[in-house]
Amino acid sequence: MKTPLVAGAVGCVVALLVAGCGTEARSPSPVKRPAMSFGGPHTYRAGRNPTSIAVGDLNGDLRADLAVAHGRGTVSVFLNRGHGRHPVKRDYPSTAGPASVAIGDLNGDRRPDLAVANSSASTVSVFLNEGRARFAPRRDYTTGAGPVGVVIGDLNGDGKADLATASASRPTVSLLLGSGDGRFGPHADYATRSELYAVAGGDLNGDGTVDFVALDSSGVSVLLGSRDGLQKARSYSAYGGSVAIGDLNGDRKPDLVTDGVVVLLNRGDGTFGRGRSYDIGYAMGLAIGDLNRDRRPDVVLGEPVAPNQTDCETGDGISVYVLANKGHGKLGSPRPFSTGDDGCAPTPAVGDFNGDGLPDLVTANTFSGTVSVLVNGFGRCAVPDLEDGAVWSLPRATGILRRAGCDVGSISHAHSDWMPRGAVVSTRPHWGAVLPRNGKVDLTLSKGSG
Repeated sequence: MKTPLVAGAVGCVVALLVAGCGTEARSPSPVKRPAMSFGGPHTYRAGRNPTSIAVGDLNGDLRADLAVAHGRGTVSVFLNRGHGRHPVKRDYPSTAGPASVAIGDLNGDRRPDLAVANSSASTVSVFLNEGRARFAPRRDYTTGAGPVGVVIGDLNGDGKADLATASASRPTVSLLLGSGDGRFGPHADYATRSELYAVAGGDLNGDGTVDFVALDSSGVSVLLGSRDGLQKARSYSAYGGSVAIGDLNGDRKPDLVTDGVVVLLNRGDGTFGRGRSYDIGYAMGLAIGDLNRDRRPDVVLGEPVAPNQTDCETGDGISVYVLANKGHGKLGSPRPFSTGDDGCAPTPAVGDFNGDGLPDLVTANTFSGTVSVLVNGFGRCAVPDLEDGAVWSLPRATGILRRAGCDVGSISHAHSDWMPRGAVVSTRPHWGAVLPRNGKVDLTLSKGSG
């Protein structure tokens, strides 16, 4: 903010306190914040066609673990063994077509349980945590036809965890009220305007109950929770395949964002104004979190692909895109970060996996059957990928390194049959390493073919 011009001696004293005395008083230039950067990825074999990923401390060791649902009827639990590494995997059989997994305490024992929406079976499976992230055999509950998502929360204000699912086969939301001991009653269905793609839950009107947001081909439907169940849906124009809830403009009111990308700001009572749209392509997969410590939730997307692109084997989905929150609900341009694996629009999630206080990224990579963890390198040097086959000259590589918080170290030369003279052949350390701020990255430049 500029300091206004102030005339006279008193004005000069005031100006001195801010910017010195002269013909014009100016505020100091804002401090430039480091750019967001991510190291890794650390990749783990998950199983066939992972479709959904959830983050939570499943064994009580204060580390973020993972639950991954697979299209082949399995839920995998990855336990965090420290430093953000998840080498321990346990598999639990679900049922046909698990499409979404959620983590929450379903029976009041302070242990996070699992709920899985099974699209082919039209059920939700409940896995109760018996301690140390070992789960009892599932219990299945009938839902509306073809559920694509599940939300855990107290939807009727009785202090007990409930479940809600959204149907892809029929335009309905199904509510299953919890008894408090991990069991659930028969589903009650609530109509929406068309078949649903995704769901999210949160307290949108400040009444202490969880409200329900469902995304369909026409936009989002908001169903507010009440003691009598869910209220009639109220719909808003938007587009995309996923929806998330977070305070995007800093007014302490939860807003909505889709992976279209469309931002809908909350008026405070669970109603929303006209959406702000960002045309970045077609994405499937969305997460939000404050990735750069500015107290604003940023937006993470699976890599956008062309609307007519359906072939997963062409390299689509190898990146996640991060849109920094610029304040007032406005988002910056998307920046890609590679997951290291192919997949159809990788499904992202956010969590602090290495305990440094910064949210990291994790993706479920459908085609390769893996999950990838990208370590948050904000304020440090996350070595960027300069070995991806592109031709990077020394000046361009230097600029890329500096934007990633790195400095150029030693420079050596070697003959190369595939890189022109002066182009970067390799870096040391290699892409994905996270170093202290202004860490040195050694470059090898091509001398041309020998």
